[in-house]
Amino acid sequence: MKTGVLLVNLGTPKSYDPKVVKSYLEEFLLDPYVIDIPWVLRWLLVRCVIVPLRYKKTAKLYESIWSKEGSPLMTNSLCLMKKLQESLGEDFVVDIAMRYHDRKIEEGVNSLINKGVEKIIFVPLFPQFANATSGSIFAEIEKLKNKYKFTKSFEFIKSYPTQNDMIQAYADRINEMDVKNYDHIVLSFHGLPVRHLKKIDNRCYEKECCSRDNVSDCYRKQCYETARSIIKLIDRDENDFTISFQSRLGSDPWIKPFTQETLNNLLIQGKKKILVACPSFVSDCIETLCEIEKEYKEEFLHSGGEKLDLVPSLNDHPKWIEGLKRLILTFD
Repeated sequence: MKTGVLLVNLGTPKSYDPKVVKSYLEEFLLDPYVIDIPWVLRWLLVRCVIVPLRYKKTAKLYESIWSKEGSPLMTNSLCLMKKLQESLGEDFVVDIAMRYHDRKIEEGVNSLINKGVEKIIFVPLFPQFANATSGSIFAEIEKLKNKYKFTKSFEFIKSYPTQNDMIQAYADRINEMDVKNYDHIVLSFHGLPVRHLKKIDNRCYEKECCSRDNVSDCYRKQCYETARSIIKLIDRDENDFTISFQSRLGSDPWIKPFTQETLNNLLIQGKKKILVACPSFVSDCIETLCEIEKEYKEEFLHSGGEKLDLVPSLNDHPKWIEGLKRLILTFD
């Protein structure tokens, strides 16, 4: 009796061809969990405004980080799958899926069932819960259950923002960068519209909101929990860290402070050597390799900064694999 494990990440286009990237962006942004406005408005916004304006530039960004093996997100995820399979052993069957475009969740589920698993444990590769990521994955799984009338047992790991091994892995990655050589360390998380947070708790952004124990599903709160746990393991003063949010899209209010503005403010304060870690990303991808290491770095150096370095994501770090193993065995 084998247990299936499906690791699920957001998604990546199958190639950097502009037409393929366009298709990927449309599928991603038309998800009502990602842009949560009425369907007609979402369709018009995505197909007539956002994608036409962005897809060619995005295709060039993908091309700049593409390797012989393909997209970094996919190659890193496949490597993680292999290492986790080795760690879990023959009682488990591990596969990787993406919410959008390549290697979709339905393919992963069918593959595991065809291999004779008795149950499937779904592991979204997002430590912090958000409806736009883990919530969308869960909704897709529910659709598949209803579509195929699966009799298998399904388990879903919702979030794990302070899992000990994962936190240690992030801290190890940062410490490997010789933190004493930097003026400041920025922990940059993926941003979300504020309205996404207010759906969880409409008191969001009130004083001390992120310290409330009864708002466990708040994405911003979980980001701060992750960051604070990592900071405790780094040999720097707490004042040497800033928590910020990146990847803003559109004009609606998003979680602050923004990473781009944070970097500008640090430069004004005379902090010219910055280290950036991205603890909401477990695999290096376009948001880390392009947005931080290319775009923000170029802007920072052009404005007078001396150094801006990106901490590698967890990828296949041994401690991260051990953390995933512990999470999975808890549900097995």
